[in-house]
Amino acid sequence: MSKSEIIDRHGVAKILCASPAAISSRVTRRDWSAVPEPFKIGRNYYWLKNVVEDWILNKASKGIGSTKPLGRGRPRKTRSASC
Repeated sequence: MSKSEIIDRHGVAKILCASPAAISSRVTRRDWSAVPEPFKIGRNYYWLKNVVEDWILNKASKGIGSTKPLGRGRPRKTRSASC
């Protein structure tokens, strides 16, 4: 196994162009689609820099895909066939 730099939430935030608070929030929610899964030492979370870079490349290779645009506001009620 090659040596890799260990980074904290500030380092991940810098790489992902996000705030450290946003990274902490995603980790607390366990939203692994927004941040790579960390490992814990004591009370703090850390990442291997090469794992974060590989995660970014994996996300980029999947692409955005086709997403249906959401309508504005609350969804309309559908009328039942019995009326």
